[in-house]
Amino acid sequence: MTKSIVQRALLLALPFIALIGCNRSCFDTLIKKPDENQINISKRITEGQLENGIKYFFMANDNPKGHCLLRLNVSVGSFHESKAELGMAHMVEHLAFDDRKISQGESLSSWLQKHGMSWGRDANAYTYTENTVYQINLPTCQEKDVVEALEILRSFADGLDFKDEAISKEKNIIDNEEREYESTNGKLAKRVVERLLSGTLHVSRPVIGKPEIREHFTKEALTAFYKKWYQANNLALVLVGDLADLKPAELLKNTFGSIKPATTPSEKPKILNPDYRHSVFIVHESEMPYVETVFAIQAKKTTKPQFSKAILKDRIAFDVAIDMLNSTYRIKAKETSDTLREPVLNGFLFKPGTFELSLSVISNPSDYEKRFGEALFALRRAAEFGFSDEEFLGTQAAFIDSIQQWVVEQPTETSSTWISRILEHINQNSFANDAKDYQAWVSPILAKLTKEDCQRALKHALASGNRYVFALGALEETNSNLAQLKTHLTKSSSLKMTKAAEERSIAFQYRIPDCSEKHIELEHNRDLDAYGLKLHNNIRALLKPTKFKQDEILFTIFANDGYGAMTQQDFTISRLAQAVLIDGGVNKHPPKDFPLLLRNVAFHANISLLSNRLQANIRTRNKDLRFSLELLRAFITDPLYAESSISRAKEQIKTGYAALEHDIWAPLQHDYLKSITEEDYRVGRAKLNDLLNIKREDLLSWHDHYIGKQNLSVVVVGDFEVGRMAQEIACVLGSMSKAIGQEKKPGRPIAWKPGIDKAYDVKTKTESSKVAVRYPLNFYEKAGHDHRLVLMKNIVEERLRLKLREKRQLTYSPQVEVVENTDSLTQNWLDVVVSVNKSESEYVRRKIKTTLEKLAKLGVGNDELVKAKEPYLAKIAKMLRNNGFWADFLVNNFSQPKNVSEKNLKADINSVNLKEINQFLGQYLAQKNASSAVVNGNDG
Repeated sequence: MTKSIVQRALLLALPFIALIGCNRSCFDTLIKKPDENQINISKRITEGQLENGIKYFFMANDNPKGHCLLRLNVSVGSFHESKAELGMAHMVEHLAFDDRKISQGESLSSWLQKHGMSWGRDANAYTYTENTVYQINLPTCQEKDVVEALEILRSFADGLDFKDEAISKEKNIIDNEEREYESTNGKLAKRVVERLLSGTLHVSRPVIGKPEIREHFTKEALTAFYKKWYQANNLALVLVGDLADLKPAELLKNTFGSIKPATTPSEKPKILNPDYRHSVFIVHESEMPYVETVFAIQAKKTTKPQFSKAILKDRIAFDVAIDMLNSTYRIKAKETSDTLREPVLNGFLFKPGTFELSLSVISNPSDYEKRFGEALFALRRAAEFGFSDEEFLGTQAAFIDSIQQWVVEQPTETSSTWISRILEHINQNSFANDAKDYQAWVSPILAKLTKEDCQRALKHALASGNRYVFALGALEETNSNLAQLKTHLTKSSSLKMTKAAEERSIAFQYRIPDCSEKHIELEHNRDLDAYGLKLHNNIRALLKPTKFKQDEILFTIFANDGYGAMTQQDFTISRLAQAVLIDGGVNKHPPKDFPLLLRNVAFHANISLLSNRLQANIRTRNKDLRFSLELLRAFITDPLYAESSISRAKEQIKTGYAALEHDIWAPLQHDYLKSITEEDYRVGRAKLNDLLNIKREDLLSWHDHYIGKQNLSVVVVGDFEVGRMAQEIACVLGSMSKAIGQEKKPGRPIAWKPGIDKAYDVKTKTESSKVAVRYPLNFYEKAGHDHRLVLMKNIVEERLRLKLREKRQLTYSPQVEVVENTDSLTQNWLDVVVSVNKSESEYVRRKIKTTLEKLAKLGVGNDELVKAKEPYLAKIAKMLRNNGFWADFLVNNFSQPKNVSEKNLKADINSVNLKEINQFLGQYLAQKNASSAVVNGNDG
């Protein structure tokens, strides 16, 4: 909300005034007084410029401790290319990381390995339309290491020479990268851009280029492009990290100061404006079972955003108006049973009078016109008649809370967050400011903001820019359908409006009388700083107060009865119940009440079913604590499972299943899983008809058994006072009836069979194959967290990147994931998934298996183990300062909470020795353990 305003803002430049021959009086007259309207960069960031024109920014930030992040920003991207150079900026970026000698005979890969760093994760780059960024993430801030990293960035800036062999290799890698984007969604997005941004460089200068042009790139052409654009005036350096005694300005000057200033700066590209040739269009896509209809306002001229105090009021008013309208859309969506998703409104104010706005409505093909018309009408009506006091005051309060939350969180923001913000600032897409400063600027504006200001901003947005109406998906591109969209475009400005009826106020019907305070016994666990509580009705709770986020409280309510022991029918019902329980309301409040009840309340909930438990996760705040507990109790004891919500969920399921018919990932997520578990109904997807035949009575019976009659447990983590929390839980949940309890049946483990190879064909426009190899492991002797899994994942990822990308150019980015289960009913496993050319899919499948079999037999050296530990260790501090981590940890260790700390976790990770990890690799990665699948996209 508020942060998005900051992140897309632009710093205004101060004019330079040359003073020649002035006396004191003249000087006082001409000197530029400080502009009170000016927004200044955060005081934590030091900015400067070397004599040769290179800009630099550095900032001390010790999260994570001992790490330094470096970036080289080059103001060149695809917009700077000629037609014969399409993709050349991106190619230069790839070639910069060719494994070359960097100093004293040491190669770039050797330098990375010496520092426990990896390609991709710690050394990488990316290219956009107007800039290229090179990044090095150092796990150290020692001066020697920082200097060496700066020297590598310096070599990118003016020390590249291009070899024919490297050029040929990178062409293949970029071909594979491009293939990953050639999915149905990627092609659909490209077709939309070609119409919506017609006439601009976004259409004629794609970042990745074109293969037929890339094929003819030569060393001479790349060198000429490089020398033309990689000049001092186009370079900016960023250093953020635990700087301690470092002298960044001196280091930057010593390394980059000798680059010659640009003598003839290259001309910047002329940014073309949209030609507005396609104000109404349809992009038909048979693989989409729904229709997405969009009304858009687009600026007539391409512009960079401005950011100053002068336009903050208008920008905030516009954002508040959009939030109020989105709340209206949520309310209306609850009143219909066939809404696939409530409409979504987005917008941004670039500078006075220059808005962008989009209204997106997803519907079934049969009712797209009606749903889109209703949403467009609501938008126009808000601009014409404005908003209610209740709507405005609630949204205004939410904005104030959001800013305060940012102020609280900023001291713990990571160096990567800050460095991204600085880069956005350099490239004039955002503004690198400070939360406290922003609060000081915006709070007075919010205090004086009125609902009339919001209405005015919305009306100005609708009256500005070019108007578009277009549809994507299942809608055919016929003359009659285009004519209907043209009608909506006309109505977007000329439709006669009527004022909406006043919304009724709703009193919550589940209020519990205040309880008298009583003595509550709390058991304190000093290791975890958590408190245990047991109520007379057998509800048990663990309370852990934290200060990681101001006024955030996370509840996890769970019953020890998961899908491990469920019958197939109950498991199928549970899938629909998860979607309907919260959305379906409670008996005294149908779904249409909830958007009004929750308008000014923080109550965000979801239900999840695991093999050993069913749990609800709720996020709230202190002032809403009693209401949230009362509502939670109502969902447990008095669920409605409204027919309208059941119908809506079934519509969404039908649409989702239809989309899976063309989803190249679907076999890996469903059919493949069933084939390696002997068709276990607890994996993959349920039969569609089984889901559609579920009745409300089935859901109520399921709820009574798995929730209503279960002994419940509660975990609470967040910013709260322990005594008050205990009293509130005892008051609201303690007055519930004592659960009868159900006989708990032992669950049957889900076992993954090894040695099964499958092939699938999917009718989709994706021009590649997905190759997946799974390594299941039947071990339960080490309950809970096992660090070896993550270390193995990092080792495998690095090895496959080397073998499949660097050596053979067979794939752009191998994806390696581990799934770690903390209960005894499911296994741990490692998955490797890559996108490849169809003709190479079988070869790649064999290559993955043989590569990992060799890894299993020969193991790794100590350097590789150290390298695998580094990113894992770096995550620990961040992980332990997250309320979500502690909620999950306490649920998984509810009966016997154990001590966990950054020191303990790091010690455990470091204790994994070479012999242990190699034994683990040998046990896990043997080829006999592997199952695999190849999924081929088939446009036929």
